[in-house]
Amino acid sequence: QKEAAGLIVQTSLLDAETSLLDMQRQLAVEVEALQVAQLRVTETEGALESQVARTTELQLIIDEHAVCQRIIQEREAVLLERTQRVDEKEWGVDEKMKEFEERSMAVDVREKSVGEREGQVGDDEELLGKRWGRVE
Repeated sequence: QKEAAGLIVQTSLLDAETSLLDMQRQLAVEVEALQVAQLRVTETEGALESQVARTTELQLIIDEHAVCQRIIQEREAVLLERTQRVDEKEWGVDEKMKEFEERSMAVDVREKSVGEREGQVGDDEELLGKRWGRVE
């Protein structure tokens, strides 16, 4: 009986040992699965950090673009103002050119009138010369 009881205890111990070994294997598999999951989490964290860095970089680019856009608008406003001033000066030059042309035409009319008068004077001198010649 003692032998049978000893065998039963030994069998129970072997069963318990086998059960413990199975549990250890199962724990090892679960630990490995957790390590794989931890590796994925680490990779995901790295990807997220990279994404955050890229997002920060993009935000800096967007901010830079906004500053450039503001500078461009300010320069466009200055150019528009300068263009308007140039247009006003050109308008003033055009007005002066019209005045010059009007004066030039008036001078031409006067010169023509003077020319006609000189022609008349020349004719008159010729007549007078003929008359003077007759008088002498």
